[in-house]
Amino acid sequence: MRRRHSTSRWRGLTLIELLAVIAGLAVLLGVLLPIMNTASIEAHRTGCQSNLYRIGLAFTSHMQDNDGRLPLARPLDEPVPCRLPEPPLTVALLGHFRPTVDIFICPGDGELYTHCQMSYWYNESVSHKRMSELVDRSRGIVGPTMVPMIWDADATVFDVPGGQLRVPRFHLLRQTIFGDLHVDGLSDQHTPMHPLR
Repeated sequence: MRRRHSTSRWRGLTLIELLAVIAGLAVLLGVLLPIMNTASIEAHRTGCQSNLYRIGLAFTSHMQDNDGRLPLARPLDEPVPCRLPEPPLTVALLGHFRPTVDIFICPGDGELYTHCQMSYWYNESVSHKRMSELVDRSRGIVGPTMVPMIWDADATVFDVPGGQLRVPRFHLLRQTIFGDLHVDGLSDQHTPMHPLR
């Protein structure tokens, strides 16, 4: 009686099987990458909205201490030139938020904050005014819910000494805080740089 020896040899993958595995991985990556990118964008947007809401709370605290007036401040810090001699918003609100928490940087911004120590544009037309002064029925602004106070300054070009500062887009919509402290996203065409002049 002859004994059979079983020889287990691994035969390997054929070229077609290898290509099928690679194609399957490519399809899986093609599905997962947009989902991960969307999650990252949503996380930046949520962080930005949270910062704006906390700035709004600092506004409320400032108004309670200053006869109901909004901070007297310039829209952005240097090197962005401004016709206003006032301090930047980061200085005007000092003492009304915890300084250990950097609420003035948008999680999606890597350009503007490095130059101006702030990712958000303060609406200079509301500077040092009371909410009641901002109602302008002729322009359709009938209450604080319509008054944009601060928005992220992405996709903006600023003239600075020695050239221009180009801030890339880091949100699909500009995150904006309004006078009643609600935060919403607005398209560029609905975020005028100086809406109350």
